[in-house]
Amino acid sequence: MLFKDTDHFFVTGASSGIGLAIGQAIIKNGGIVVGVARDEKKLIDAYSDSVYSNHFFAEPRDLSCDIDQLQRWVIEISNKYGKLKALVLCAGIRYTKPLKAISYEASLKLFNLNYFSEIQLIKAFSSRVVSCDDDPNIVVMSSIVALNSNMGLCDYGASKAALLNSVKSLALELASRIRVNAILPGFVDTDMIQKWQGSHYEEFKNSINNHYPLGIGKPEYIADACLFLLSDKARWITGTGMIVDGGASLLNA
Repeated sequence: MLFKDTDHFFVTGASSGIGLAIGQAIIKNGGIVVGVARDEKKLIDAYSDSVYSNHFFAEPRDLSCDIDQLQRWVIEISNKYGKLKALVLCAGIRYTKPLKAISYEASLKLFNLNYFSEIQLIKAFSSRVVSCDDDPNIVVMSSIVALNSNMGLCDYGASKAALLNSVKSLALELASRIRVNAILPGFVDTDMIQKWQGSHYEEFKNSINNHYPLGIGKPEYIADACLFLLSDKARWITGTGMIVDGGASLLNA
């Protein structure tokens, strides 16, 4: 087992896709997950199997709302369950819009969830009241879109680039006690991507398949990378942006 049965991991976006894969992988490796998502039923159902249910606590919340209250909320959670071993930030939204279709309201909604809420959660976790003293660490989900250009992803790419840059700054600021790293996934076959593309999903997936030397990704591939960064095996790693994209970025280099 990678983790102790007293290690509590706070995972956002835990009800589906990459967040779900990470949450379930943490439990399989001995940890306890405090999972966050907007839909309480979906969140609970995702961990209803007895393999997970005894090591999972659901904390439903829309992280894009009342962002200034997130610090107080995280402190309440640490008081409820005990100090947290790690913060894993997977919640996010993505849309494709050309410049002429971008509105301030839509941009603000995206940044509220993809960036501003995450900074507040990291700020809360950095407190000794919240995080444990045994190698506490943070892993956030950026994207390879933060490093390259994609039409229609101006807002999404900007939010993920902002997050990646913040990881590097925060890794220095928190280095005396907390490790901070990011994962940059490529295209991963998740519910979010399917909803984003709608009826064009299969066509879209087939169109990009040739851009991935190792094939299109699965959520568990990202979970494996995350487990490494969360574990003691990565004790000397901080401030990194780990690219996990099946070699796709090599073709765009």
